[in-house]
Amino acid sequence: MKLDHSLAPLILLLGLRLSIGQEPAAGALSFRASPSLWQRGDVFAVLLVSICFIAAASMAFAYDKHRRLKQSNLRLREADQLKSDFVANVSHELRTPIGAILGYAENLIDGVKGPLTDEQIRSLCQVIAYAERLRRLIDDLLDLARIESGRLKLDCTLVKLEELAAWTVETFNLSAAEQSLRISLAVQGTCPRVWADRDRLLQVYTNIVGNALKFTPRGGEISIIVKSEGQWVYSAIRDTGPGIPREEQKQIFGRFHQVAREPTGKTVGIGLGLAICKELIELHGGSIGVESTLGQGSTFYFRLPVVESASEMSACQPGYRTVDFSDDAPLPEA
Repeated sequence: MKLDHSLAPLILLLGLRLSIGQEPAAGALSFRASPSLWQRGDVFAVLLVSICFIAAASMAFAYDKHRRLKQSNLRLREADQLKSDFVANVSHELRTPIGAILGYAENLIDGVKGPLTDEQIRSLCQVIAYAERLRRLIDDLLDLARIESGRLKLDCTLVKLEELAAWTVETFNLSAAEQSLRISLAVQGTCPRVWADRDRLLQVYTNIVGNALKFTPRGGEISIIVKSEGQWVYSAIRDTGPGIPREEQKQIFGRFHQVAREPTGKTVGIGLGLAICKELIELHGGSIGVESTLGQGSTFYFRLPVVESASEMSACQPGYRTVDFSDDAPLPEA
């Protein structure tokens, strides 16, 4: 097949135009061809040259796209680290004044500066309540920042999960009674011990049961279940609240995710508690989830592996991480 030699450069130019377009080239391809190629008008040879240019340009653009994407990811990681460091440092600095506010308010209630009227005591109680709420928020932010930085230290011992559940029920009994709620514990069979951080598991129970108290209407019920499931110990917290929409259930353990479960449509909290629960359970080698039906309540559950020693813990969790949560521990480096 022959081609008019005047069209050959046009085909070559078309190949370059299709491959490069308006984008800047990230590389170059050069070649040499005999002048007789253009004189013969060999269409196959000209098309081959055009294809080479198209392939070279495509590879150059792919490399450039990869380079830009890599730079964007690096900037995102740096921004995320700056955010975590900022939150950790600000939260750490806020702990001292909050502690001072609580201390002064409690001293005033105790009469250190003289007797107070009932109205003054009620006002100070409100100050303490709001300061405690702010301190819990600060603690959540610190927990999250230190989990993200990979510096969490779990002080693990052999723990009976049913004992922690019983402590939780006892702790929330009075609050539940004040809201006309029933709270109960059901232990099914004999449960083996788990290798876990007692305080961190209590934090998980406290967070989930506290949420149940917020959303369960008067006259409702909250129940904690603990049972053995083979090589796992299973625990569930059930409530008779309004339930959670199906589309929200997959996102509810996300950081700063909030679900409006009040009749007014308002959200409660800032959406950190369940995210921290998920991180803590997974650091123990377990899993956490939720089942819920609108109008029928919700069940939050988690499973922990049955292990009897630290060596078994390390063996079953090769990715086991530690984070230091002590107040004197240095904060993540900027």
